[in-house]
Amino acid sequence: MLRSQQIRRGIWFSATGLACLLALLLSDSWGWRRQLDRSAADLLVRQLASYSPQPAIIIVAIDDQALSNETGFGRLTEWDRSIYARLLDKLHAARVIVFDMLFTGANPAGDQAFTQALEPLEHPILAVSRDNQTNQIIEPASQLVTGRVVLAHSDIIADSDGVVRRIQTHYDQTALYPAIALASAQAWWHLPAGLQIEPTATTLTNGVVIPVNNSSFMLNYAGSNHTYPQVSLLAVLNGEVDPALFNDKIVLIGSTAAALGDRYTTPTSALMDGVEIHANAIGTILNANALREQSSSSRRFITLGLVLALTLIAMIRRPWLLFSGMVIGASVMVISAVSALQQQLLRIDLASPLLAIGLTGLVMLLVQNNLQRQDHTQVLELFAKRTPPSVLSELLKAAERGQLQLGGERREVSIVFMDMRGFTNLSERLPPEAMMQIINTYLNLIAKALIGHGGTLNQYAGDQAMAIFNAPVAQPDHAQRAIRGAVAALEAIVAFNRSAAAQALPAQASFGAGINTGIGVVGNVGAHERYDYSVIGDVTNVAARLCGAAPANTIYLGPDTLAEDLGDLQSLIQPMGALALKGKEASLEIAAIVVAE
Repeated sequence: MLRSQQIRRGIWFSATGLACLLALLLSDSWGWRRQLDRSAADLLVRQLASYSPQPAIIIVAIDDQALSNETGFGRLTEWDRSIYARLLDKLHAARVIVFDMLFTGANPAGDQAFTQALEPLEHPILAVSRDNQTNQIIEPASQLVTGRVVLAHSDIIADSDGVVRRIQTHYDQTALYPAIALASAQAWWHLPAGLQIEPTATTLTNGVVIPVNNSSFMLNYAGSNHTYPQVSLLAVLNGEVDPALFNDKIVLIGSTAAALGDRYTTPTSALMDGVEIHANAIGTILNANALREQSSSSRRFITLGLVLALTLIAMIRRPWLLFSGMVIGASVMVISAVSALQQQLLRIDLASPLLAIGLTGLVMLLVQNNLQRQDHTQVLELFAKRTPPSVLSELLKAAERGQLQLGGERREVSIVFMDMRGFTNLSERLPPEAMMQIINTYLNLIAKALIGHGGTLNQYAGDQAMAIFNAPVAQPDHAQRAIRGAVAALEAIVAFNRSAAAQALPAQASFGAGINTGIGVVGNVGAHERYDYSVIGDVTNVAARLCGAAPANTIYLGPDTLAEDLGDLQSLIQPMGALALKGKEASLEIAAIVVAE
């Protein structure tokens, strides 16, 4: 029975673990799961951001003052492009100059000056963009694209949750347009144009490899908005900035004005200027620290491992152990995610393993609790009225620890049998109702005495009672307990008979008892629908035979009981010599304890 129960419970835990695993795997591609994974990974990126920008990069900001009609040049689309020519004159010491803005259409008043200012530069970068509706590439005015001007796309595309984590490395429509970041890195390293494009990597001509996924690379943000140094365009034009500040730098010129709306949500900032996102992208390439994303197969394998581990721990049925496993598992995953990000630039989706730990652990705790309640119910059904409260408490604690074995085990026990003398004659003289009342009265006295000394009342059979000592809870002094319980029972019967005689009550009865000690098999006996906790073996048979042979008010003790340490009970014991018992080839040396009437 124990083994079949263990198998059933093992199946329960396995089925529960499988259900948790299927739920986690099926929800892996759902929107809320991907959002949860991204948000958890973003939190890690935000906490571990270095806030150390790439020193080669500086931003010239077109801020709100530059767009002001009073202090600046008004609307950006109406600016005379000669302003940029003046700006380039101030930035002559820069190594790379990048314009993060579109110069569409002609600007007769300033195009010539702007073009002349661009011509001496080694590789000035102008932005292109893709029209989302027509899918056409929007290029600068043709008169500006002369000499060594490089065209690079400035598109910033957010993920489905509105957060910018990636930059598309390139797009191609009659010509190859690298991202501003790649074009800036090529110009910084004086590399020829061209990229080696593969499904998982884009390689520059100097061998720098950028890990990509779907033609985009993941940015390693240095920090929040304004982490990269900025100077105002107006301040540069007004001579308020030392030109040496731009010496041998990559200078990004772009909007930081709130009115232009060129701001995006990033993992490290609720709002970040588009030009600063490009600065982070350039820094990622120059530092060769683009992040890599965890593969879906790796994420699912980790989920499988965590569910399996927690299921196996749950089978041990120690709630504290399962809870400890959850805490340790979560800690290991957090530490692993931090280490992977710092050491391998691998961005782990932390929410998936934590969700696997939380869901599986909590469900397994519920299953453990349900099984514990079943164990409690079983213990209460079997022992609530048969054992003293202290023993019952120990049984419940053992059930909570999963250490209660009721399915069958070999152990030393002391068995007490007691039955009525003269039952047949008494039953013939009394009506059934009176006879049943008398039997119940005496059996209640016996039960109270035996249970009071720690015995487990096993069964009633007519006028007979049986109790087990040292099972299911261990009792080192079980032989003494059995004898003291039997003596107390007979003394209670004698006292009751005296009281009944004084009141002239009819039908007084007497009992004899037999006690034997030995190895028996204890556990649940019977069918699954109806079973009882009992002990089988020769130890039980001998105790029953001794009880049958004992006179009224007498306890017969078997030889193995006599061999136990009986302490002060020895003074009550009277040797009886050899006694032949039915079913035993050899006689047994027994002793007796007689309770005076």
